[in-house]
Amino acid sequence: RALFGLSPNEPITLERFLSLLHPEDREAIRQNLRLKASGSGGQHATEFRVLRPDGTVRWMAARSDVQHDGAGRVKRVSGVNFDVTDAKEAERRLRDSDRRKTLFLATLAHELRNPLAPIQTSIEILRRGATAAASAATLDVMDRQVRLLRRLVDDLLELSRVAEGKIELRRTWVTLDAVVRTAVETVDPIIRSLGRELEVALPPAPVTLHGDPARLAQILANLLNNAAKFTRPGGHIALTAALEEREVAIRVRDDGMGLAAEMLERIFEPFVQGDPALMNHASGHTGGLGVGLSLVRTLTEMHGGTVSAASDGPGRGAVFT
Repeated sequence: RALFGLSPNEPITLERFLSLLHPEDREAIRQNLRLKASGSGGQHATEFRVLRPDGTVRWMAARSDVQHDGAGRVKRVSGVNFDVTDAKEAERRLRDSDRRKTLFLATLAHELRNPLAPIQTSIEILRRGATAAASAATLDVMDRQVRLLRRLVDDLLELSRVAEGKIELRRTWVTLDAVVRTAVETVDPIIRSLGRELEVALPPAPVTLHGDPARLAQILANLLNNAAKFTRPGGHIALTAALEEREVAIRVRDDGMGLAAEMLERIFEPFVQGDPALMNHASGHTGGLGVGLSLVRTLTEMHGGTVSAASDGPGRGAVFT
């Protein structure tokens, strides 16, 4: 009764038992019961979900032993139910982790390979003795692609430092305006090159923060970079801040491709990102390694803050607070 969420004195009939089973598992358990009653004695094992009266779903593992009389009728059934929900959830997390790592390696190979082709082509152009103007343009291409490679490697190193607990904050007093200015200067070339519009609105009075200036700017830069990638050309990005008692609430809003409800929490997990195909269609750029928002959450929480995502659904933009 405790496992199934029933009151201590509630009678449990066969129909009551079946009514508590998850609809997708009910018929399988009916067949299992028929098998037990058919005359095949011995031990039986099965797993099923229970839909408790309070709406929660729990996984059960049942082990039973069936004894029959000489006429083949069921004489006795003894058994036990185990709540294995935690084990099932751990299995799911392991599968998700394995899937994300596989996707991450494939994405990493793709992202690292993308800059190599233009770099190799540029080297061939320089080898052939290009004109001064062509050489300058070629060097610009190589510079951009090398910067991209460096950013990817830096992301990997940051992720490694997070995993090993090696990130330390160098706290000091810094103004919100200075942090935002540094973040905007970092991503402004990207936002401009992608054809996005950025608006910034800060409180009229100066706001002083106690934190690591570089890491605070990194948080905002990652959010702005993320918004730029998920917004179509001509799209709008807004960074706003408001003082709420002794905390400041910073929001980065875009009118881009948005997020499905099931992604609002998972988007901050390592290697998780929106649909790369949709994002590439939206912005013309691939989605990176899926570690930026994970770093945002880690760095924000290290400062004693919180981060959350909200969206009205795919195609309706998103806001990160």
